[in-house]
Amino acid sequence: MITPNRRVVLLLHIFLTLPHRTFGADEPSQQIARAKAAILRTVCFDYYWTGTGRIYELGHDKVLKLRFLDNGTFLGRIVAIGRIGQHSTDANFLGLDRGSAATVTGNYSQDFDQQLHSASTFEIALRLPTSCGLQDSVLHKKSLLVLPAVVDSIVNALRRWRQHSSARLPSTVTLKIPAFDPDQWAVYVAAEPIHQVYAVVLHNPNNYEDPSYSGSEMIVMPVQDPNQVAELTKKIANHLIYEDTVDLES
Repeated sequence: MITPNRRVVLLLHIFLTLPHRTFGADEPSQQIARAKAAILRTVCFDYYWTGTGRIYELGHDKVLKLRFLDNGTFLGRIVAIGRIGQHSTDANFLGLDRGSAATVTGNYSQDFDQQLHSASTFEIALRLPTSCGLQDSVLHKKSLLVLPAVVDSIVNALRRWRQHSSARLPSTVTLKIPAFDPDQWAVYVAAEPIHQVYAVVLHNPNNYEDPSYSGSEMIVMPVQDPNQVAELTKKIANHLIYEDTVDLES
């Protein structure tokens, strides 16, 4: 399987060979607004669910560098003020603008200063949010569209692991799923009484918009860090939209 980092490198290689698009008079500001909103959603997802987003320094002023490529792809980088054009440990983003909304499709740490050093790169002021709570009422409706596929995927994965691995899974488990954003890369699912959390990958790593992927065979990955499992379990309980006991012997 191609890892997320390798996937992003491949996509960058393809997208950077494409010609730039000619913008309409008001299109850049609209695209910037959509890309900015998508990046901020991903910042909050990372911060709240994985903790990796804490490098963003919430509440601080930053600079967002954006470059739009052909076919709606965009590159973004959050840069600390005073370090524009210099090497930075801040985050890079690969995204897709569909016209009505934009989505971040990759989030990685590879340095791509050269790709963003061009006349077509925008540099805009960015104030990161002071907190990253979840809007459950908004996410709930979006979650329901994908929820059946998430449930089927994790149940199928657990049944396979119970039959073919050394993991001693019980005959039944209770699955707990929080409100989630289907545009993000994954949703975390808690399973009891085995005290485990799994990340269900919501998009095909090789083709973000693959319509056939959101079936019953999404990629399921166990969270390995016990401390992260404990923290995620509490957060899942705070935003619960689904809880059910499923039979793994069927």
